[in-house]
Amino acid sequence: TYNFYLTVQNFFLKSSSGSVTVQVSRKSTVPNVRISGPSLVSLTRPQQLKLFAIVSIPSCSNLELSQIYYTWKVYKQNSITALTTINSISKDPRYFITASYSFDASTSYVVQVTVSSANSGSSSSSVTIQVGLSGVQATILGGSVRSVAINDFVTLDASKSMVLDYPTDSSLLSYQWNCFDISTKTYGSPCIVNFTSFSEQTLSVNLSTYSVVFNTSYQYQITVTVVDKYFQTS
Repeated sequence: TYNFYLTVQNFFLKSSSGSVTVQVSRKSTVPNVRISGPSLVSLTRPQQLKLFAIVSIPSCSNLELSQIYYTWKVYKQNSITALTTINSISKDPRYFITASYSFDASTSYVVQVTVSSANSGSSSSSVTIQVGLSGVQATILGGSVRSVAINDFVTLDASKSMVLDYPTDSSLLSYQWNCFDISTKTYGSPCIVNFTSFSEQTLSVNLSTYSVVFNTSYQYQITVTVVDKYFQTS
């Protein structure tokens, strides 16, 4: 308890006094919290988010860190509804750590931590999370070089191509196949074999149905281009 006294006096030696009593209660002390690091965090969907809450307690308080409760919440930016699908996998309440692929790509979030105790108020801190795009990856199974006979049935399989942010969802990709003649004498000419196709994961061609010349070597470069809904290509 503190008592403060004030006495004032004018030029005529007239004076007046007043006092006030201030009682400081340790029980009402509010802990302060801030999230370590920058206020804007950028990452991609395959990455984990790792945040750490730093709590400070005023010296006049009898609170201990073990008495502090932590509550973490995640919101999509400009939303007031907390998401229930994104939670921390850390056993230490000071940390907020998410599993990979917890957030949506090309989306912004706000992560907020609130600290409190049984006999005090609370304080909060937040950071903005920007989730970017990881790109797409085109893959043709069977290696980059393949030798086949003139009467072979050739299958080119690009089903392992993926959107890196959603690697198990092949429906997000569209496919375009193209063929270029890279033989020495006919470089740049259209392929005799029609390897052009759209929106197919797998391309199959029966070489025996084409007018190819026996005892002649043909060298083709066949490419597949994959595109996702964000127009990322590979």
